Amino acid sequence: MKPVNLVRKLRRDAAFEPAALDRGKEQLMAAIRQEVAPRRRPAIVPQLPYQDIAAAIAFLERAF
Repeated sequence: MKPVNLVRKLRRDAAFEPAALDRGKEQLMAAIRQEVAPRRRPAIVPQLPYQDIAAAIAFLERAF
């Protein structure tokens, strides 16, 4: 099949029902508007293996 004929065929197939765009738009907007459930905070609390936690935190703040 020649490229020109292929393009003509694709253009014919591209004819669509305008209501399909409206339905797709409504579905997309509904998904965007859908309320996101609040995320739980992690139950794991990291602990620093240091005797002086304040000094360890100060070091990490300076380092990073």
